[in-house]
Amino acid sequence: MSKPKISVYIPSHNYGEFLQESIESVLRQTYDSWELLVINDKSSDNTSDIMELYSGDERIRLFHTNYGSLPKVCNFAIRKSRGEYIIRLDGDDVFGSNILLVLATHMERNPDCSMVFPDYYLIDESGNIFAEERREKYFERNHVFDSPANGACCLIRKCVLEQIGCYREDLGAQDGYDLWNKLINSLAFANINLPLFYYRRHSTNLTCNTHRILIARRRIKLDAIADKLERFKPIILFIPCRRNYDFALDLWKRELGSKSLLEREIEKVLPSKIFDHIVVGSDSLEAKNVVEKYSDPRLHFHLRKREDTIRSTSLAVTLKSLFLSIDSQLSGITVVSYPQAPFVTLESLEEAATTLVINDADSALGVEEIKAPLYKRDSHGLTRINPNRGFNSDFDTLYQEVNTARALKNKNVTRGSMEGSFIVYFTMQNDESFFINSEQKMRIAQVLLKESEFSTSLNKKTSPQRGKYGVIIAARTGSTRLPGKALLPLGNIPMIVYLIRRLKPSKFADAIIFATTDLPEDDTLAEIVKNEGIPVFRGSNNNVVERYVNAAKHFEFDYVVRVTGDCPFVDSNTLDFCIKYCKKLDKFDIASTKKVFPVGIDFEIYRAEIMAELHDSNILTDLEREHLTLHFYNNPGIYTIHKIQPKDQWFCSDKIFTVDTVDDYNFACSIVRTIPSVDTAVNTIINAAHGHGIQP
Repeated sequence: MSKPKISVYIPSHNYGEFLQESIESVLRQTYDSWELLVINDKSSDNTSDIMELYSGDERIRLFHTNYGSLPKVCNFAIRKSRGEYIIRLDGDDVFGSNILLVLATHMERNPDCSMVFPDYYLIDESGNIFAEERREKYFERNHVFDSPANGACCLIRKCVLEQIGCYREDLGAQDGYDLWNKLINSLAFANINLPLFYYRRHSTNLTCNTHRILIARRRIKLDAIADKLERFKPIILFIPCRRNYDFALDLWKRELGSKSLLEREIEKVLPSKIFDHIVVGSDSLEAKNVVEKYSDPRLHFHLRKREDTIRSTSLAVTLKSLFLSIDSQLSGITVVSYPQAPFVTLESLEEAATTLVINDADSALGVEEIKAPLYKRDSHGLTRINPNRGFNSDFDTLYQEVNTARALKNKNVTRGSMEGSFIVYFTMQNDESFFINSEQKMRIAQVLLKESEFSTSLNKKTSPQRGKYGVIIAARTGSTRLPGKALLPLGNIPMIVYLIRRLKPSKFADAIIFATTDLPEDDTLAEIVKNEGIPVFRGSNNNVVERYVNAAKHFEFDYVVRVTGDCPFVDSNTLDFCIKYCKKLDKFDIASTKKVFPVGIDFEIYRAEIMAELHDSNILTDLEREHLTLHFYNNPGIYTIHKIQPKDQWFCSDKIFTVDTVDDYNFACSIVRTIPSVDTAVNTIINAAHGHGIQP
C-alpha cells in the first residue's frame, strides 16, 4: 500500500454498539488516499469482535491499548500514523461521505492552513438527526475566537501536531479546546460551512459531564495565559461593599454560616496566585477592621465616598479613584467579586481574568445560556427571538449575564464604562448565579450552604480530587536539639523563609499557611512568616494534633499537607507530585513519602476530617498528640496508608536533608553554597550533596 495522504483514527472505549457504523463511514469516502487506525482502549463490550470484521482490509490497522485516557490514545495514533494529515473520528460518530475530499482539498489549496474543520449534524442514539450545528465563517463574519472547534473531525497537519507537542495527557477532557488555544494565536486555521459529519449525543458522552469539562477548560486557560500575564498587570480583585442602599444596612456584615459575607469572600480569594492586589472597597471603616484581621500583604482597604455607592452610580467611579493609587497607568485588569454572591467559586473568578487575557478583550462576563423560549412583541403579536429551527449557529445563542463575576480592563473606566466595546464571555454553573438581594434570598442561602456542606462531606469521603488541599508548615523556636533553627540563616535568609519560597510556586496546593505556638518566644518567627505573605495560625505548644486540627478547621482544608520547618529542601515540584498522586486515589487516610523519599524531602498528606475525629476522641495517647501522625502508623490495619514513590532522579538513601543538629545545619549550608538559587530543583540538590562529598 502506498503512503496515504490522510490518517483517520477511531478511538473506541465501549463503543461497540456504534463502532461498525463509524468504520463503514470511512469506507464510503469519495476520497481514496487514506488509512484507518482503529484503537480499542480498555473496552469490555464487543468492540474487539467488531474490529475483527475488518482485519482483512489492508487499509485498516487494528490496535488494542490499555491507556484509559483519550489524549494518550490520540498521541498513540499520531505516533503510528503515516499520513500527512490526521483526523479523529470518535467511535460513536459518523463521517459524511465527502468529508475527507472537502477538507483535504482545502488544505491542498491553502498550504499555510494548519487545521480545517466543518459544521456538523447532531444525531441521537438511534442515528436520527435533530439539529445542525454551524460555526460562522472565521475571518469573514466571525472575528472572535472564543468558540473552539469540536475536538473530533478536524483535519490537522501531522507536522503541526508534532510542533505543538500533540495532546496534553493530564486533562481528561477538552482536548479540542487545548489544541485550539495552541493554534489560534500563531497558526492559520479555517472552517467550512458545510455539515460533513454526524455528532452523536447520548447518555455516556463526555459532553454530558459538564463538571469535568469545566475543570479541564479552566486549567487550559490558566496554562494558556502564563506567558501573557505580564502585559496585563497589575491584576486586581475588587470586593465592593457599602453601608446603605441594600435591603439591609451593612449587608456585608450579615453572617452566612459562621462567617460574615465579607469574611467568606476574602477567605475565598486569598488562595489565588494570579491576583497582585485584593481590595475591599467600602464607605464604612468597619470593613477596614475586617481587612486588617488578615496578614496577606496583597489585601488592602479602599475608602469609598458615600455618593459613589448609590445604586444608580456605576462602580467604574469607585474603580477610577482606586486606580490612582495602584494602577495609575491603567495597564492592568480588575475582577469584581461580590460578597452577595457567596457560591461563586474562586475558579470562576480566575476564569474571568483568564478569558479576558486569552482574547485580549475589554471585558469578560460570566453568563448562562438561555435555552427557554424568549419572545418580543411586534405588530402581529409575539415573535420568538430564539426559535428552535433545528439549525444552530453560534450567532443564534442567547446569553444572560449572571452579575456575579466579571473582569474588565482598567482603562475602560476613563470612558465611564465597565464593559468597553469588545466583550467576551465564560459560562458559569447554575448555583453560581445566586445573588443575595432580599431577606428571602438570605434565608435560601443558609439552606443552600447547609446542602453544599453536606454534599462536600460526602465528596470528601469518596473523591479526594474534589477536596481543598492546604499545606501547613509547622515550626517553633523551642527545639531541644537545635533551638531557634527555623531562624538560622540559609542562603542569607532565615531557613523558614528559604523553605516557604521553595513551596510558593506550587500549582496544586490550594493554600499554604504556617502553624506555630502561641508562646511569646515564637512572636518573631510568626512576624517573619507574615512578611512573606503566608497566613499564620497559632495554637498549643505540646498538643500538636490540636494545633493542626484547629488550623485546618480555620482555613477549611479538606486535606492537610504536613511540612515541617526543618525540611528546607522540599520544593513545589515534589509537593505538586505528591498532591497529584493523592488526587488520583479513590480513598486514603494518609499518604506519606517517609522511608521512600530522601530523609528531609518529607510530606504527609491526610484527611483533615479523620484527624479532627481523632482529636475529639479519647483514643490518642499523649505521645500521639505530640507526634501528629504517629497514631496512623501504630494502627496500620485500621487506616488506609499509601506510600508515595519518588521519581528516579529523587532517589537518595545515603544523605539526610533535614536539619535537626548543628552538623545537619552545616551540611545544609554547604549545599546552599553550591547551588545557583533558592528555587533549585531537588534532583540538582541531591547531585550537589553527593558532589560535595560532605557526610551529614
